[in-house]
This record gives sequence, C-alpha cells and structure tokens, in this order.
Amino acid sequence: MDGLNHEITEYMSLFAEEEEIISKAEDILESAKQQQNILAPHFDKLLRSYKKLFGQTKRIVKMADNLQRDLNTATDKLSVLCKIDQLTGIANRRCFEDTYNVQWKRSVRNRTQLALIVIDIDYFKQYNDTYGHSKGDICLQKVAQAIQQTLKRPDDFLARYGGEEFVVVLPTTDENGALLIAESIRDSIEALSIPHRMSKVSNHLTISMGVCVMTASLVDYKDVHFQRADEALYQAKNEGRNRVIMWKDASE
Repeated sequence: MDGLNHEITEYMSLFAEEEEIISKAEDILESAKQQQNILAPHFDKLLRSYKKLFGQTKRIVKMADNLQRDLNTATDKLSVLCKIDQLTGIANRRCFEDTYNVQWKRSVRNRTQLALIVIDIDYFKQYNDTYGHSKGDICLQKVAQAIQQTLKRPDDFLARYGGEEFVVVLPTTDENGALLIAESIRDSIEALSIPHRMSKVSNHLTISMGVCVMTASLVDYKDVHFQRADEALYQAKNEGRNRVIMWKDASE
C-alpha cells in the first residue's frame, strides 16, 4: 500500500510540469495562428488531443487515490473487527494472545510481575438450557461490561477467551493487587443479580476465578503461567465455585 501511495504522489508531482508544458504549447499555438502558420491547425488538433488525454490521466489518478483511501479505511476496520468479539464487544481470543504475548515479553524485559485471571461463569450451560441462548447472549454481554468497568488502569486488559470464559491480564500487579481486583470482579457480577434458578451455588449468576502471578524470566514459561491460572480456576470450581483461588494455594 505504501508503494502505491508513493507512486500516486509521484504522478501528482508530474502534473505541475505537464500543466506548464500545455501552457507553453498554447502560447506557441496562439503565436502560430497570428502568423498564419499553415501548421497551426494540425498543432491545434494535437494539443486538444493531448489536453484530453492529460485530463483523463488526472481523473484516473484521482480515482486511484480515492480507491486507495477506501481500501486503507476498509483494511483498518477489518483489522479492528478481527480483534473484537462480536457478541460482547470486548477483545477476542486472538487479540488476547497478541496482547498477552506483548505483556509477557515486557515482563521478561523489565523483571516486573504479571497477573493473569481466568474467569468462568458458574453453571452457564444450565443457564442457557433454562433461559434460552438469547438470554445467555445478553448475560455474556452484561458480564463482559461489568468486568470491563471494574478494570481501572489503561493497561488492564479483558478478553473473551471462548464460550463463557474470560481472561484478564494485569501488568505490574502483585498477588495482593490481583486478588483485590479479582474479588472486585466477583462482587460486580453478583451485584448484577442475574437470576439463575438452576445454579447449585446461588439463586443468581456467579463466577469462579483462577489467578496466577509470575515475574517472567523466560519467554517459553508463558504457557506455564496460563496453565497455573487455569489450574487455580479448576480448584475454585472443585471447592464450590463463586470464589477466587490464587495458584500458590492451588498447589498446596
């Protein structure tokens, strides 16, 4: 795209020279007419043909410029759409993987702590079976919005990982800070008071969370980080759901 833009710019820079050539040609033609030069009519015909061709060239270049602009706009929109979960409006799994990778490398470079929270809606299948998938979709949207509103810092990141599972990435966050945010998220979902009569935990919707905080040392350990958060989530479910478990507790 940059190459095409460069070519269009070069074409546009030629226009000034071409306009000057046409102007000089018109002056010569006018002089030839005044001198009743027998070649003047032929020169006039050639000049009119050249001016017509030049006008067409300018229109083609303008069309190419407009098409390039439209293509750039469409590409930018597509790039954004590829990273957004269309149901909830938050980042999707692909965007999470890209962001997580960047933050992990930053943690490696700066020797800072990185917190990861894996979130699962308790008994969501039963919720869908009871209230229908359209209500389930609305539920996911409300949960995503509530979690997003809980995150205050610009670098705090939320994504829908898949189904009823969400992930939160918290750069430069220690275990106490991660637990505080996780509990705030859990409280925000309970505060929604979304009825869930088939839940075995409560009469309203709840979530379970697994948390892992690591200071990255090797790039390859990123998968270990996620696995530990997932293991903590598994323990939260085993211990009755509607709770937050830090990975160090899960390993004991």
